[in-house]
Amino acid sequence: MRKFYKLTSFYFKDKHSEKVNTLFRQWLVDDSDSEQKAQAMELLWNEVDAQVDDSTLHDLEKLHARLNLSESNTKRRPLVYRLGRVAASIALPLLLSLATYHYTKEYYIFNSTIIECTTAFGETKEVTLSDGTLVWLSPGSILTYPRQFLGDERNISLNGEASFKVAKDPNKRLVVKANNIEVEAIGTIFSVVGYRDLSKTTVTLEEGKVRVGILDDKSSSVFLTPNEQIIYDAKGGHITRRKVNVERIALRKDQYLVFQEASFVEILHAIEKKHGVVFNYDSSKYENRFFTLKFTPDESLESMLDVLKEVNKDFRFKIKDKTIFVF
Repeated sequence: MRKFYKLTSFYFKDKHSEKVNTLFRQWLVDDSDSEQKAQAMELLWNEVDAQVDDSTLHDLEKLHARLNLSESNTKRRPLVYRLGRVAASIALPLLLSLATYHYTKEYYIFNSTIIECTTAFGETKEVTLSDGTLVWLSPGSILTYPRQFLGDERNISLNGEASFKVAKDPNKRLVVKANNIEVEAIGTIFSVVGYRDLSKTTVTLEEGKVRVGILDDKSSSVFLTPNEQIIYDAKGGHITRRKVNVERIALRKDQYLVFQEASFVEILHAIEKKHGVVFNYDSSKYENRFFTLKFTPDESLESMLDVLKEVNKDFRFKIKDKTIFVF
């Protein structure tokens, strides 16, 4: 306990730089060694010949009220409260600065809390982030983001499919990470399809400009302009860039299932998320087959399967509960 007494005594005997003040306050507020710190401050109290007037006590009571410290909670009061008597006569401004530090820390802890927004099969959600960015989350997706964007970046994680209308902030880029890619935007409208159980990740730009980077290859970056789409296949490391009809693809946020030259695997995967079913099939049978299709929001599973049968003459299936066997 003596070393704590020496440290606190040294601090109160003289003025110090802002850096020293900050370090001391951080050390004092920290919960470690709280008993020794309290004892050291109690010794200082006994040594100080100071008068506490009504104004000082009134200020201290207001501070206690801000800290939400009641008289009934006497068994284990926070260290800041227990140091109140000492600080009232030694340095009430110190206690105020400690409270400021405490609440600043709590503010950052609260606002940096990570929120995970999920959608079940067949469910969609519209989410508004703290900066005003709008997100349309598709079925079977997970969106992870902080309660507040506190740093110099707006970082978001996506497992699934979502469309973004990004609030403009030139000083704080927005980055969406999905599977093996990251999409950087400042103010723009784009969509990402990046389910972790698919090897391909797709980014489509409707408005503005985005940079798409490969996480495993920092040197690989592609800038998209409106009506462009990039598809990254993690299996072979291939990048495909093409022109698309963004007006059709934008319908997905209104629960349409829209595909432009999509593989059979992608189409079945989207139907699984839409209707909460599982396809059991040999994917190699449908390799190198690509389709352009559109399903309405209220289209039934049976109707979708009939369409697939029309475009694939050898498509046969049997439904058993929530599993669809394709042969």
